[in-house]
Amino acid sequence: MSCFKIIDQASLWNVLLKTFINIDCYYSYEYGKLFANKENGELFAAYFEDNTTKIFYPFIKRKVAYEEETYDIVTPYGYGGPLVEGSDISILEFYRLFCEYCSLNNIIAETIRFHPLYKNNKIFEKVMDIEYIRQTTSVDLTVSLEEIRQNYSSMNKRNIKKAKMNNVSCFIGENNLDNIHKFIQMYKETMDRNKAASYYYFDENYFIEQVKDTSISKTYLLFAQFNHEIIAGIMVIVGKEYSHYHLGASKTNYLELKFESSICWRNLFPPKTCKRIH
Repeated sequence: MSCFKIIDQASLWNVLLKTFINIDCYYSYEYGKLFANKENGELFAAYFEDNTTKIFYPFIKRKVAYEEETYDIVTPYGYGGPLVEGSDISILEFYRLFCEYCSLNNIIAETIRFHPLYKNNKIFEKVMDIEYIRQTTSVDLTVSLEEIRQNYSSMNKRNIKKAKMNNVSCFIGENNLDNIHKFIQMYKETMDRNKAASYYYFDENYFIEQVKDTSISKTYLLFAQFNHEIIAGIMVIVGKEYSHYHLGASKTNYLELKFESSICWRNLFPPKTCKRIH
């Protein structure tokens, strides 16, 4: 006998998360809620369980600009999609029930950014059309630091060496308002420099909320410093199994110092309990 339910309450959400052995930071209620607010939508999760399978699928429901009351759904920024624990034998039953829910609630479209480390796209090829968008990279943290360094590309090795010669240092900053504001200023400068779409800009509240701990994640602010001035930063979200380079920021005037590789190298340190950094 199976159980299928749609969840929108943080308390039940967190209770169900605890029943999964490994669940990534992208699946927390707090993370999803931040992006539901940005999307002007509502956060939900579909939960399925039977004798062999458990599935947890966070999604954001958004109003579609039609005359009729219709909606689409998307996964929160980053990577997600249905997380399957146990056998994948019940995928068809889960998706049948989920499609019934969508039909009853006038949901006409679904967009999933599947998780490249979970590879859950492979499981759902039998029930939906999947398109390859881009390659992502990750670093194996189960090997020694020396092995990690040996696998750096020649360009990264040169850039790290140049950053050291330029006396660029890296450190983990406290998640206080002063550091958050420094990161925000550099992030906006970076987005302006790259002529980024409006989707990649976030308000101040987003950054303040994102650095707060959740039951399944912790966020770090890492900074690069030159002559006592902070010139770049990275926001890294560390989960139970994986950690993620979430946002990067830098000052245009210091790009020639080649600090990017140096700060990426430094961000391997906080999540050594994780298997990979992505």
